[in-house]
Amino acid sequence: MQTKLPWMGITLISLCLLTWPAAIGQTAQVVLNCQGRLMQEPPAGVVLISGYKNERCMGVDSSTGRIWKDQGLEIRYEGGMGAGNRVDRNSSNLAWSREHTTDTRRVQVAMTKDRVLLITFSPMPRGPMLNFYATVRSEEDIADALLMVLGNRP
Repeated sequence: MQTKLPWMGITLISLCLLTWPAAIGQTAQVVLNCQGRLMQEPPAGVVLISGYKNERCMGVDSSTGRIWKDQGLEIRYEGGMGAGNRVDRNSSNLAWSREHTTDTRRVQVAMTKDRVLLITFSPMPRGPMLNFYATVRSEEDIADALLMVLGNRP
């Protein structure tokens, strides 16, 4: 007797649609499903500056979310084994990048040519990545992002 599982077909089609653009060298835009769930706690180590809010979202294979201020900067984040490394992924479009490696992690900070600030934490030797990224319009946006994301890291 054969059991039909219609949800498997839908899941497989969804997976193909998500991975297909990456397979042909294009970037897929991921739409986050946040549905207005405000969370008190941002990712570990992040300290919100006054006026900023945090919202966790549903990712396909990682934890995602955003930190934002009304009429201001919005920082997106993603973390987990499926998150990948945003700095390495954008290496051909970087205006500049810096990194620091210790025994326990590698921290990369970069700016793309189209003014997207990227911050990636990679555990050493292996483990889940944590990426933060934001389109920055001013030097103050860069300072806010760096203060919140790096400000409370040991």
